Amino acid sequence: MGVSPSVELKGGEYFINITAENVQRWGDYAGACRKHSAANPIVWVSGCFGKLNSTYGTWIAELSLDPNAAVAEVENLATTSIFPNPVQDMFTLEMELREKTYLHIFLSDVNGRVVRSLFQGRAKGGTNRLSFNKERLTPGMYFLFIQDEQQRTVRQEKIVVIE
Repeated sequence: MGVSPSVELKGGEYFINITAENVQRWGDYAGACRKHSAANPIVWVSGCFGKLNSTYGTWIAELSLDPNAAVAEVENLATTSIFPNPVQDMFTLEMELREKTYLHIFLSDVNGRVVRSLFQGRAKGGTNRLSFNKERLTPGMYFLFIQDEQQRTVRQEKIVVIE
């Protein structure tokens, strides 16, 4: 089987400060998920990079066999954070949007099956804070997806639900 040449998707802008325990856990900030509804194989990959202010930035890219496919950064969604994570009862998604935009936010299980739609509609520009409960979610790992109007995944976050 042949292997294609490597391609840099996103380079870092600056360094990241070491954690208080002097441990860097880069694997916690990367992921891949197959787009199951695609006719041709498509995989979304995400990772982190060092921003100019020494904080983590998130990058997401679509990989496919199509040689004409492009990698595009979604500029409108500036930052996201989920807390608390792991989730015991409730969790909050905080997003910073550069402008008002349509979003679809949903959870999938580790097999890619959508288990709950959380929000679908227009979100305001600026800070958006949405809270959700874990009702009817069994303990385990889930992926929170944020999609734009063209059904492109613009952010994917890992969520762990505990008892």
